[in-house]
Amino acid sequence: MRFSSPAPRSLLAAAIVFLASPWAPADQPPAAPVATLFNGTTFTGWNGDTKNTRRIEDGAIVAGSPTAAAPQNEFLATDRTFGDFELQLEYELDCVSDCNAGIQIRSVRIPNHHEVIGYQADIGTGFDGCLYDESRRNALLAPAAEGWGAAPPAAGITRTRAA
Repeated sequence: MRFSSPAPRSLLAAAIVFLASPWAPADQPPAAPVATLFNGTTFTGWNGDTKNTRRIEDGAIVAGSPTAAAPQNEFLATDRTFGDFELQLEYELDCVSDCNAGIQIRSVRIPNHHEVIGYQADIGTGFDGCLYDESRRNALLAPAAEGWGAAPPAAGITRTRAA
């Protein structure tokens, strides 16, 4: 997943692998098979602005533009619903400062509106790995775990995270 600055706070996904499995102790592998959410070529199974805000390049979902700010937050969401899960993804920030993006977790769309309500794992300068409450409290709920948000990656650097 690649984010171009200036990007709005948004649900962004590419090469997302979703483990839709019941909770299992850390020393045991997940019981369910891996479910791939993005096929690398189309937005089939996704909803949101796939005409102006997002595009697919080299098998990745790309959000935003390096030359223009988005007029509002936009959220891309899978059409599927899951119980307990482990989310694994790779993302790349194509900016040096003021990066602002995230992955919504258990969020729902606000009816007749472009926003969503729910938790967001933040991705961006100074907020990488923080937990944010989108459209309710509009506040950081938890700081990043040690080693996550201390320094954002340089432009073009890919990080892999599990949440």
